[in-house]
Amino acid sequence: MIDNPEIGFNCFSSDVWDTVRQKYTALHYGYGAFAGMDQSSGDLYIGNFNGNQATTNFGIITGFQRVITVKQNGYVGIGTMSPEYMFEVQNSSSACAGKFFTTVAAGDGLVAESDNGIGPYAIKGICTNVTSGLAGYFSGNLHYTGNVIGAFRSKTERKHQAFKQGTG
Repeated sequence: MIDNPEIGFNCFSSDVWDTVRQKYTALHYGYGAFAGMDQSSGDLYIGNFNGNQATTNFGIITGFQRVITVKQNGYVGIGTMSPEYMFEVQNSSSACAGKFFTTVAAGDGLVAESDNGIGPYAIKGICTNVTSGLAGYFSGNLHYTGNVIGAFRSKTERKHQAFKQGTG
């Protein structure tokens, strides 16, 4: 079997000046990363060694992982080798899978738009933890235009929503 075609990147830090040889001597043996193409599917990927270093010059680095995948259909995955959407992020190591932030005056941190079919959602929150999870959370002022449509869990919540819309 032929290996996947890859371009490798290595970074070795040189920390000590060797006055005899007139060159830097590496105290750390460095990091590695790859950009490649999976020969079985044609998918492109970028991978690294999860912060691991080689223990000797030209040594083996363990812990290779693919971190970004671009499928043949254009789907991009971060943290997944098989994205099922145009852009999919999977995360199992931090509390947040993504963050959008801007310092531009009147800038938007995230813009999502949908304009096709009956009942499209520009942003859809799904939480499978129905006992204590939330599908959405907002901190700060919330502005909306149009109608708020959806089910509420209790009569109190329905009354509260009607009051907020000025009909209760």
